Amino acid sequence: MDGDGHGTHVSMLVLKAFPNADLYIAKVASDGTKIGKEAIVKALRWAIDTKVDVLNMSFGWMHVDVGDMAELLSEAERKHILLFAATSNYGLRDPIGMSYPAISDNVIGIDCANGAGVSSKDLNPPSNSTNNAKWWRFSAPGERVESAYPTKKTESGLMRLDGTSFASPIAAGVAAMVLEFARQPPLSFEPRISEILKTRTGMLWIFHDLLTDKIEDILPFRFLLPWRLFDAKKREDGTFVVGSAVKAGAPRRRAAENIVECLKLRIPDLGEEFYERLNRRD
Repeated sequence: MDGDGHGTHVSMLVLKAFPNADLYIAKVASDGTKIGKEAIVKALRWAIDTKVDVLNMSFGWMHVDVGDMAELLSEAERKHILLFAATSNYGLRDPIGMSYPAISDNVIGIDCANGAGVSSKDLNPPSNSTNNAKWWRFSAPGERVESAYPTKKTESGLMRLDGTSFASPIAAGVAAMVLEFARQPPLSFEPRISEILKTRTGMLWIFHDLLTDKIEDILPFRFLLPWRLFDAKKREDGTFVVGSAVKAGAPRRRAAENIVECLKLRIPDLGEEFYERLNRRD
């Protein structure tokens, strides 16, 4: 049972981003404010043993932890579980910056923005709170986000809330969508593609090149625009421009080719089996 509503709100946002997701939910707090760190360690162990694909953590605290949790995050990454976490809700007024576990090298920290992609300065931590392993900062809708909140008496059972806690599950849902797409034809023609996308590095490449756009702002955030996967054009220098016209073709095939070309920028020998089987079907 969700005694507060925060967990239910987060869970529904995953399903809004990717309706076909199978949710595995671990309760780690007795209410909306008290996080049980021992419960989080147990939940991480359970998630790893259950072999989930994506793990969302809509919580955090303002110091870097060590010990069991750090070891479990490393183990999850080694086993190709994509880890997402809320960066913090303290904004520029907090000099400490990004919270843990979002600041961990194993985790993709997600900031929040409004519906136009403008970063939430009152919530997101400062830009200098990144570490060397974080090449880019990504944001998703986190202001006035509507989702279920069963413990509050509203006519619809829904509430609009603000915070990075609600941006992170949207990003996790988008990552799950990309993984599921990679397991289906035509990307499944080359199983290596989905294995790369299950790594933090591989998913970061897709987020950066195909799913986001840099919003001119005082903070270096890239706002998730997942529909751009179907509308990207490769420049002559090998980089991508999103939102531009591309050659005619089925959107599914175009999206698959965009993913392969994005990965080939870093892994040149990738895609041979994919294109061979694709051309054979043509």
